[in-house]
Order: sequence, then C-alpha cells, then structure tokens
Amino acid sequence: MKVRQSDIAAALGISRTTVARALNASGYVDEETRKKIFELSNDIQYRKNLFASSLALKNNLNIHCAYVKTYNNSFVRSMEAGFKAAEMQFASYGLNFSFSSASSEAPLDQIRDLSALDIDKLDALIVMPLLEHEVSPIVSRMTEKGIPVITLVMDLPESGRFAFVGSDNYKGGRIAAELYAKLLDGKGRILAFSTDYKYAMPTDRFRGFLDKISQYPDISLEGPVSVGAFREMYDHTRAYLAGGTPLDAIYTVTDLSYPARALYDYDTETKNGGKLKRLKLIAMDDDEPTREFLSMGYIDAIVGQRPFIQGYIAMKLMTEALLHKHKKPQAAPPIEYDILLNENLSQFDNAAYFETIFRSL
Repeated sequence: MKVRQSDIAAALGISRTTVARALNASGYVDEETRKKIFELSNDIQYRKNLFASSLALKNNLNIHCAYVKTYNNSFVRSMEAGFKAAEMQFASYGLNFSFSSASSEAPLDQIRDLSALDIDKLDALIVMPLLEHEVSPIVSRMTEKGIPVITLVMDLPESGRFAFVGSDNYKGGRIAAELYAKLLDGKGRILAFSTDYKYAMPTDRFRGFLDKISQYPDISLEGPVSVGAFREMYDHTRAYLAGGTPLDAIYTVTDLSYPARALYDYDTETKNGGKLKRLKLIAMDDDEPTREFLSMGYIDAIVGQRPFIQGYIAMKLMTEALLHKHKKPQAAPPIEYDILLNENLSQFDNAAYFETIFRSL
C-alpha cells in the first residue's frame, strides 16, 4: 500500500502541512517534530522526500558561507543566529555547513579565504561580498562549474549568482530620506557623511538617499563629507557645532552613534542640560549604542534590516536549491525594513516578534 504524507500526519497527530514542510524543506518545523517525521517516514518506507533525496545525491552536501564581521556587532550576531537556526533546522539532511569571516576593514582576507576553497569538494557557496570587482570573477568561475552561489546583504548581479538575499540598500537610503523630509517638514539643512569604503551597501544607500532628498527643494545638504574612520564623523560634528554652522539634521550611511555621541558630549560640556537644539538623526544600523542614543532622544529613528532573517533565508534557500536540484536562478523573498522608534523599541527586543516572522518563512 502506498504511504502518503497524510498517513504520517495522522500517526503523529500533526497536520499534513507540517509533514510536507519537513519532508520538502519548505518551511519552519521545530527540530523535535522534524526528527519524529523522518524516523517514522523511514520506518514505514516513505522514501519520496528530500531527506532520502539528499542521501541519494551524496553522503554529504558541503555548503560554505563566507560573511563579513562589520563594526556593527549586533548585526553580525543576529545574522549568525540566523545561520545557526537554519543549520539546526536542516541538520537531519546530511548537510555540512562551514563558515569563514573577514573584517570589513580587511577585505583582501575574504579574497584569500574564497581562493583557498576546494571547489571539487564544494556543492554551494553563500557569500557576503566586499570587493565587488575581485569577488565577482570568483563567483562567476564557481557558477560556470555548476556550483550555485547566493550573495548575501550585498549583491553581485553581473556574476551569474543563483540568488541574492538581502535588503534593497538603495530603497533603504530612500526610506531614510523620506523620514528626514517628514521630520524637517520639508525644509532644512542636513550635514551628510559618506564613506571612503566603496562597498556596495553604503554606496547604494547614499545613492538612494541623494535621489530621494533631491525631490525636496527646500532641503539642502552640507557636504557630503567623506570619512575613512568613524571617529572623523565625531570630530567633524563637533567642529560644525563649535563653528555655529546652521544645521537641522545629520545623515550618514554608516555608524550614526558617532555624530550622536558628539551631540551628547557637546551638550554636556557646554552645560546646556539637554537644551541643545535637537538635530534630527536617523540611523541605518540597529545596534546597542544607537539604541542607547535613541532612548536618550539624540536619535529619532532607526531603519532596521532584519539580519537574522537575511542569514536564515540565505541558508534555507540554498538548502532547498540543492535538495530540489534547482538549476535556474531563484528570486528570494524581499527582506523589508523595520522602523524603530523610542515608543516601539521594546517590541524589537521581544523574541516572539522575530519568532513570528521566522515561522512564516
């Protein structure tokens, strides 16, 4: 008699949808339930599932993830937690996940790590690329050999990669610009910081910001001031404050906590007691120092990127690609932005919020 997924569901007292998710690697199922499904499916000779397919393909499938450790430790830790969640979810499929990380301040280390990979023993690659022109040929060579590559956080659209998982950084810059326009009521002067690092993320953010803010003729920019070290933003902000340059807001594509710290220190040292004119600040990165200044009133909002979801989806999408034997490029689900305010900040500390998103994937 043919065994059906509904038979497994009835035996375990769960829904057929849960069984299908587990056997097809197509959604969230807790690991305990997944193991019970696999054990029973093996016992009753149900073999039409991806678990069996993975065993038939190879004893082990090797997926390597090369990511970046940036200045934003919160982003990195959250993304790593997403990797771990996927690794645990798909542990029963005979997959081997390996990882390497390079500092955003040492991009050549990533090139070294990628060049050292044994392509003959690699089934898939997930990469968060830093140097576009150097990483893109490596990705192209892998795709030519039939190795699917997913780009994470920053994209290489011309490389032939299999899929991109991440937020639309250009859109993120436009969102920030629109928030500034609303906070400033469509008029004012913004001190803008760009960065000497020519990575895709900050470049796309700043391009989106400039394109959107140009739609408001009564908003002008001071700068942009290009900085190499974040400390330079602190020094420039202090200089503008001391010089009495009229400003209404500050924008940066990187770590806004440095301008915020400059405002706080200036306010404290001049003994304004919080009476300093509150410049409008919107952060593009969610981390502990930024949240602290948000709660103190020196930052107005944070445009959050959901790094846990980005890390999880990249791993999940690659697992599905291998087990389903997808050959054509796939469209990853869009990673939307969260707008964090002082009023809703506690919501984003609530694990249940991210669990709800996680379970919907």
